[in-house]
Amino acid sequence: MGEGEEVRVPEGMEVLGRIPEDGRVEEMDRRGLTIFQLDAGSPALGAVGRLLAGLGYLAPGGA
Repeated sequence: MGEGEEVRVPEGMEVLGRIPEDGRVEEMDRRGLTIFQLDAGSPALGAVGRLLAGLGYLAPGGA
């Protein structure tokens, strides 16, 4: 999905966050690695960390 494209959210569902596009995620996938092995400056990793912290699965800033 490209930047600025609108996402349809089914009625009754809530959007909890947005993970920005990050070409490094695709590269990690090709190499069989996880997003959690990205460097701390990755926008995708930061967004996942904030989402998990918001859901109570991770301490804030813990990704």
